Amino acid sequence: MNSYFHVYSKQRCNFCSKAKKMLKDAGDEFMVTDMTKAKSALEILKGWTSWDTVPIVFHVQGDKQFFVGGCEELEQYLERNSDEEATAGN
Repeated sequence: MNSYFHVYSKQRCNFCSKAKKMLKDAGDEFMVTDMTKAKSALEILKGWTSWDTVPIVFHVQGDKQFFVGGCEELEQYLERNSDEEATAGN
């Protein structure tokens, strides 16, 4: 199954940079959509997710998308998945 993260971010956003670094360090595939100049589209995305800040992160698995949240939620999500993979290997 094709699995990757989709990060909606803005330029000069420290939390966006941190989220991208976490994904890179974890070796996860991800794509980034820069919303800096797409203010109206970002507002629609914020309304759809009920999330007011960037980054806005989704985990895409096959044809399903799971809303993760922002930077801190991504960190927790990655830790949880890492723990589950370690447990599954035992």
